[in-house]
Amino acid sequence: MLHPKREAHGDEEIANALRDAANLEGTITAEDTIGSVRFDFADEVGVQLLPDIVSNPGVMTKLSDATVALGLFMHGALMQYVKSRHPGTIRVEP
Repeated sequence: MLHPKREAHGDEEIANALRDAANLEGTITAEDTIGSVRFDFADEVGVQLLPDIVSNPGVMTKLSDATVALGLFMHGALMQYVKSRHPGTIRVEP
């Protein structure tokens, strides 16, 4: 979960990772189930969290939790976006 006070001080890991990955392009792929959804750019965001892994191995727990939270957030955001578009605006490919 993003914490506004931590983010304001530059201490919010997810916010920092998203900022560092802002210029990256990525794709979203999905099939019929939520488990099939892949946010390829999330891997790039996750990489932004890795530099502390050597000096702080406990960051892996945070990374795992952040990856799950980011995926759930992005899925929810995508679903809301899709619902807000006019029919035919978004093309679903098999």
